[in-house]
Amino acid sequence: RTGAEPLSRTGMEKFALLCDAVAHIHAGRPAQARPALETLQKLIGPEVRPQDAAYELYRAALVNRVEEHGSPSETNLYTQAYDQPQIDLYYLLTTHLPFMDTSRVVNELLAEQVGAADDFALLSVGIGHGRQESALLHGLAAGNPGLRHCTVIGVDPDRESLATAERTLRQATAEHGVDLDFLPVAKVAEELDDDDWMSLSRIDVPLVVNASLALHHMQDPSPGHDARDEFFQRLRMLDPCGVVLNEFDTDHHEVSFPQRFFNSWRFFGTILRAIEAAPATRQEKDHMKTFFAREVMNIVGSRTDDQRFERHEAAATWINRLRRCGFEPYGDAPGLPGPSLPADFTVRVLPEQVRLGYRDATVCSVIGARPAG
Repeated sequence: RTGAEPLSRTGMEKFALLCDAVAHIHAGRPAQARPALETLQKLIGPEVRPQDAAYELYRAALVNRVEEHGSPSETNLYTQAYDQPQIDLYYLLTTHLPFMDTSRVVNELLAEQVGAADDFALLSVGIGHGRQESALLHGLAAGNPGLRHCTVIGVDPDRESLATAERTLRQATAEHGVDLDFLPVAKVAEELDDDDWMSLSRIDVPLVVNASLALHHMQDPSPGHDARDEFFQRLRMLDPCGVVLNEFDTDHHEVSFPQRFFNSWRFFGTILRAIEAAPATRQEKDHMKTFFAREVMNIVGSRTDDQRFERHEAAATWINRLRRCGFEPYGDAPGLPGPSLPADFTVRVLPEQVRLGYRDATVCSVIGARPAG
């Protein structure tokens, strides 16, 4: 099955070929996977039809896995020099797919954490171009005329994105007469060192933390060492007002290769159907699929485990992690749920999270958290 959609007879044949290739690769027989992938390529044909997009994405990823000269994909997708940068494709997705535009939900939770403070600090991990943070500052300033100053610590591995974020945020704060200190940190989350954490510990105004589709990139430095737990433990030591986490709700982290394939097949199958149904041009749909093709390539097509950067975890795993690291997760806040959505798109506000999805399948989960105790 592709998500919640039944497969046609031809679809079942194509899916069976993918499963055959996955089984051979998992058993250490990559050469024996090639005939299934070659047969699949013939069934798909030279022109990939929209209904065959998922089969082609996974065929290409598995071919990369078995070919001698496959691409290693050894870096974070947001730092690779694509003709179409991943961050630009992400913003295209937020335009056409409501479950990707989590900014309103995230900002409602962050605003509730900031409250009526006249000065605060925002640590934003994976700040990108700063669009969500700009909307937050506009909303806070409009609702709180007493806001006079804010500090934004932007963490992102791409320096150009950080420069764009600073320009975006300075424009937003200037419109409201709010002073801004912007501190760029050109790193991924697990690269924050003792000096970075010491600098954060010196913040003497209310601190809120935002991490949007960023922490799933974290890789454990050694077996038995959970970099994500350590990140949240160090955050807890800062005693922030709150944290808001936004992540894809699927598991591609520590599960076996076959399970990773099945989990991603269901998850991205849902997204591909939503893209095909979106009121977008064919070119825009192809661009959106490119974003996820790169993710599939990394999740399924990486040739070694240390080359995988797309290591998503289920929302329940993040919630449990937050709890054991000293936070209390929540999903409800004033202003939620958001406005009505197009048909088939959903927002569900639950005690521990807010789920955004398509046809009853959750895609993104937004989790607020406050220090426990």
